Amino acid sequence: MPTFDQHRADWELLGEDDPLWAVLSSPATRGNRWDVDAFFATGVTEIDRTIARLEHFGWVASGDVSTAADFGCGVGRLSRALASHFSSVVGIDVSAQMVARAEELNPDVVGVTFVTNPRPDLSAWADQTFELVHTSIVLQHLPDADTIAGYVAEFCRVLQPGGALVFDVPTRVGWFNRLWLRRRAYRVLRRLGVSHRMLHERLQLSPMTMMAVSSPVVENVLTDGGCLVLGVDVAEVSGMEKSVFYAAKPS
Repeated sequence: MPTFDQHRADWELLGEDDPLWAVLSSPATRGNRWDVDAFFATGVTEIDRTIARLEHFGWVASGDVSTAADFGCGVGRLSRALASHFSSVVGIDVSAQMVARAEELNPDVVGVTFVTNPRPDLSAWADQTFELVHTSIVLQHLPDADTIAGYVAEFCRVLQPGGALVFDVPTRVGWFNRLWLRRRAYRVLRRLGVSHRMLHERLQLSPMTMMAVSSPVVENVLTDGGCLVLGVDVAEVSGMEKSVFYAAKPS
């Protein structure tokens, strides 16, 4: 199991070599083959769908001075889309390489800032800072279930009363994913001196993890953090059960 420092180092390498693929992975886009406009268009579609789901559950942003956090922002795919709905957006990522690339790709997006946070918490932000905390395809790549639960607790802490929290996490992972075969092969070959670029581009290996946390554990963390579950969307994706949690902190 990787340490948090190893996790951060992995994402520095991914952010340097193939940042868009690392954020939104598919075989056809590996090796810096994402069309940038198409990549960012997926963020608009996703955030519009998320806002619609929150409204379905009865939550609406204040619309005045509203602040959103995009946790695990990568190159800003969702941060720039959130800027259409919130007056201020903070993109937060563990990788300085990702943050640097986000700043390069989003120079004219009003109201968005990007911050490197190389810590297993959100202690850089005070309690009740954000009206929305959002993260997508991020928690699954953290080193262990305890780190995932710790961040969910932090999401609740930095959420304003009346604010909303949206995140996805695998709640069940199949046995094949639990073997981490591609990650194990990546680690062995790295120790033998093979470069990250060779492993990524030629052998199509990756250091990414795939962690899961059960629904009861997630719901207990939310309850302990003072948040109420508004709804959960559950889907089977690539041999795992992935759940999107919609929660809110009462006013």
